[in-house]
Amino acid sequence: MKSKLAGFTLVEMMIVVAIVAILASLAVPSYQRYVRESRRAEALTSVQRVAALEEQFYFANGRYTDNAANELGGISPTPGGFYNVAVVLPAAPAVGFTVTATAIGTQAADHECETISLNNAATRDATGTTGDQTRCWRN
Repeated sequence: MKSKLAGFTLVEMMIVVAIVAILASLAVPSYQRYVRESRRAEALTSVQRVAALEEQFYFANGRYTDNAANELGGISPTPGGFYNVAVVLPAAPAVGFTVTATAIGTQAADHECETISLNNAATRDATGTTGDQTRCWRN
């Protein structure tokens, strides 16, 4: 009589491990892309908020400010800490501004949209490795 042994063979277990590894290799990059895009949305919100604050400051004072930390109530980094936000004014007279969010920390791996910027004329821009920089503004 043959005795029945309960359990898995080593071959069966290795097949299951291989399948799990393949599924993980497909799921992890997709999840990482989703996380980068959600953090990018935070940067977009911050850039738009700072641009609105600049316009309010201009309305009240007749000029834009690059001292956003003091005059606009602090702007950097973004709430999650994944982007530094800065305001740059052109050479005097300051008749415009550009707000730029630059990826820092783990978000710096987002090479598609390393920087996101918005100016007083509502011109959106981004730098990165993709050819279509408008996709950085689509969230």
